[in-house]
Amino acid sequence: NQVGSAVGEFDDDVAAPRLTSHDRAVESHRRDERGEIADDRRHVVSVVELAYRRPDLVRGVCAVDGGLIQLSDRFASWESCAEVLAPPMLVGTPRSRFESMIRNAYRGWPETAIEGTLANMETLDDGSIRPWLSRERHMRVLRGLWDHRPHDIVGAITRPLLLTPADSGDAHSITKRDDYERFTQRHEHVRVEWFSPAHHDLHAQYPERWASVVDAHVTGGFLA
Repeated sequence: NQVGSAVGEFDDDVAAPRLTSHDRAVESHRRDERGEIADDRRHVVSVVELAYRRPDLVRGVCAVDGGLIQLSDRFASWESCAEVLAPPMLVGTPRSRFESMIRNAYRGWPETAIEGTLANMETLDDGSIRPWLSRERHMRVLRGLWDHRPHDIVGAITRPLLLTPADSGDAHSITKRDDYERFTQRHEHVRVEWFSPAHHDLHAQYPERWASVVDAHVTGGFLA
């Protein structure tokens, strides 16, 4: 993927595994520990929680438009959260139609981002698609995020935390800015680099720019 390639151009000791569809991260660590991180992915829903539970596995983490997401503060109940954030029913959609939808929605994005999005879907013999991540598993991930309380653990994390949130220009972005500002003021180990205007998947939208931000914090010593 272009993000991994872009990060690799800057620093050979940085890994960028996908932890969930909502939170991605960069953990800088010894290469022989990556297997342990892969094992821990079964038990955590975000890299912030990974840094909290297993600080021995990371030197620092970077969350892409996430890290402080606390869904239980935004929705009155799990049922209302599930209703709003459940994935669309895409099974059976012709791949050609889905590709047109993605290209229209992500105009101006790198081709690698378009291809990466399309790769989230399995193409069946009849030309229709099916998400590789089943709806059941997607909802389990969403439930994990609902139960996740990052605001309660950020202060106890002993590793540097770089947050790269997206400002899409909507009303929620104003609230997000207040939340992130509050955490940077309270905790010296937390830094924020805003991408504005940007989509939630800003690492795909701006892979080289995002990689350069990570590199600057690695070479500058914050994530070293």
